[in-house]
Amino acid sequence: MNRILRAPELVSWEITNQCNLRCNYCSNDDNFYASSLSLSIEDCKKVIDILHKTEVFRINIEGGEPFLRNDLLEIIGYLNEKGYIPKITTNGTLITRELAKELANYKILTLQISLDAPNKECYSNIRGSETYFDRILESIEYLKEFKIPICLSMVLLKTNINLVEDFIIFAKKIKVNGVRFIDFIPNSNEKMLLVPSNEEIKKAYITMNKFENTPEFKIIKPYKLLSTLVFDKKNEINYSNFTLLQWVNREKKVICEAANIIVHIKANGDITPCVFFREKKFIAGNILQNDFLSIWNHSPIFNLFRELSNNNCPPCIHFSTCMGGCRALAYYVNKNLNGIDSRCWHN
Repeated sequence: MNRILRAPELVSWEITNQCNLRCNYCSNDDNFYASSLSLSIEDCKKVIDILHKTEVFRINIEGGEPFLRNDLLEIIGYLNEKGYIPKITTNGTLITRELAKELANYKILTLQISLDAPNKECYSNIRGSETYFDRILESIEYLKEFKIPICLSMVLLKTNINLVEDFIIFAKKIKVNGVRFIDFIPNSNEKMLLVPSNEEIKKAYITMNKFENTPEFKIIKPYKLLSTLVFDKKNEINYSNFTLLQWVNREKKVICEAANIIVHIKANGDITPCVFFREKKFIAGNILQNDFLSIWNHSPIFNLFRELSNNNCPPCIHFSTCMGGCRALAYYVNKNLNGIDSRCWHN
């Protein structure tokens, strides 16, 4: 059987379900925001204690919008006490100069700002307001003033995927530390309209690879699907680095990071395989009500993700790095957790 890590390498933690934006691609619907599910500061510290005791390696703070919590700095401080340096994902609209100055007192791996576009018009189409675009640019200047690492992220949508190069150039122009590109996972029929075509995705990935990482500027790409590209010798990519997921996958089965490398903690403490699996049937337990390691090691939900077969994925030279692609996309597009990642251009 495949290896099981003694604890997740990464926990993504939805520190609050509240958000001040309503982005058109968000996996949360309006009912999700109707009431606050956030844990108290005392319970947040209990969660951190549990993750620390079980030797979880990394913790990412997400939302909702994390900065809507007035005790977020206390949570970051407690994470630092336990040896964690979190990445924080934010929409960037609430960061003032005063807040940036306070953040400089804490250890933060990076502040990932979900911008999704290099211009006001595209940003407005996705996030509903041109005004916020300028406010975020102000926030970035405050963060740079206090030397807080910044990464701009773009979810790859039908409406922005042709702006990948512009996004990288824009990020370099305003002197942030890098960009991250995120594959879009639709969780409803309406959101399927936002999914780029396979050829659009392929073209975007090729564009990403025109730019090289430097110590001053990192480009974080969707690794698994990117590995299926076939380049000529001039543009060949070296995938010789062995990943943790490949080490786990000694049976060479269809597998993804969900429930194998990562888990997600929702705002109320519920645990799911990853952030994209939001349905009740994917809740494996609650971190404050159930033993975390028992969930990790024995949850029937998690075991589903560890016992997938290769039946629907044809033989392919790229399988050792792709490993079948994203299970969330297979599930929401094909209604089959063990289905094909339909973005693959080798099917």
